[in-house]
Amino acid sequence: MENRSGNSAGGNKEKKELITEKITGRRLTPGRVLKMALTAALCGAVFAAAAGAVVYISGPLIRLQEAEGESTGTVEEVTASAAETEADETGDPAGTESSADESSADEHIEGTEAAMPEETAAAETLPEEGTGTEGEGGLSEMLGELRRAEAEKIEKYLVKVEGISTGTTWFDTEASSSEEYSGVVISVDESEILVLTTDAAADYEALNARFYNGMSMDAYVKQVSVHDGLAVLAVSAENEENKVLISGLEAVEFAEEDDIYIGKPVIAAGAPLGAAGSFTFSCVGYVSGRVPGPDVEQNMFYSEASVNVEKGTFLMDPDGRLLGIAADDRDGITASTEGTVSCAVSAASVADTVDRLMNGEQIAFIGVEGTAVSFDMHYNGMPKGVYVTGVELSGPAYTSGVMRGDIITSINGHEVTDMEELTQRIRSLSPGDELTISVMRAGAGNSYNELEFTCTAAER
Repeated sequence: MENRSGNSAGGNKEKKELITEKITGRRLTPGRVLKMALTAALCGAVFAAAAGAVVYISGPLIRLQEAEGESTGTVEEVTASAAETEADETGDPAGTESSADESSADEHIEGTEAAMPEETAAAETLPEEGTGTEGEGGLSEMLGELRRAEAEKIEKYLVKVEGISTGTTWFDTEASSSEEYSGVVISVDESEILVLTTDAAADYEALNARFYNGMSMDAYVKQVSVHDGLAVLAVSAENEENKVLISGLEAVEFAEEDDIYIGKPVIAAGAPLGAAGSFTFSCVGYVSGRVPGPDVEQNMFYSEASVNVEKGTFLMDPDGRLLGIAADDRDGITASTEGTVSCAVSAASVADTVDRLMNGEQIAFIGVEGTAVSFDMHYNGMPKGVYVTGVELSGPAYTSGVMRGDIITSINGHEVTDMEELTQRIRSLSPGDELTISVMRAGAGNSYNELEFTCTAAER
């Protein structure tokens, strides 16, 4: 019993105590606090950026919708909406500033358009869709109006030339036919009006010139240059009716060579479409420089403007100056473009010819095409002079014996070294004058033989 009780007492002394510790969360260290703060800041920045992007994108769209007139509200509602949007963006409480001036704003809106918000006022001036005044349609209309204005500026120089032919029919009755050509006024004085046109217009029994103001008068041929394809017609201005016409006419101005360059706008006026009074529009695409022609060397240029050489086409600039006259291509450039490119001779190149035709002068002609012997050609043993690149068949030079490849050194004993000098020497003569042409012709090896040919100048 004792032992049992003793054991019992001892067991009570060895009994273990229960665990009394409390379970708590993880310790909040300074590093952990910093990490949590950075995470919160990053999330806040992302949220702020997203909100700002939404405001940035939606704000202009809302204003654009209002400006285009898509809102169906009244002017007062649009004004209030715009004011609320502006207040929200600037941070002012909605209605704080606008409410204070509400009655004043309403009075201005009702009394004047200036009180409307800037976006709403702009919406009133925007064109409606489909009106043709925006986008490509608007640009096309603007270009059309510009071209119309340019055509009206040039019309005052243009003349419709009617060529009239008479004959008899199979029944021995008289009949007449007519054809229209185009020309430009090149001189106006108290005695006559001069018109530049094509040589084809000069082949009629009777001519009539109709000017831009509607007046129509008889004309006669002053002078013709078949090899230039040009003719000058004259209209008498001595009677009272024609004196009235003179007061409103102007002569076209000839442009200089420097006025012709790639990209220069050109208006093809006269009869570019085959009908007198038609126009086409383009720009200079290529300038070939000096091109040999019969007894001359002229500047030629090219464009995509439609032209009609026979009926008469005059290339003008937007200021109304004459840049060139449609002519047959001598370089063969238009032949490779299937008719999409046209050629013109510069007005400055034919100015001397036109002056002589205006004075009624006959221009001498021998029919030689050539170019000056260059420094390199002369260095390689070729004599100085004009290298003949072509001779017109049946022309005076050809019939006298001048050949392609000859080098013309003088005309009537006067030395020539380039085409300009050759042209001057020929034009100092008159048709029917006899002249001597001295040439150097290539022989065996690098030798040249001097030859002389005598011919009679023809009319150009």
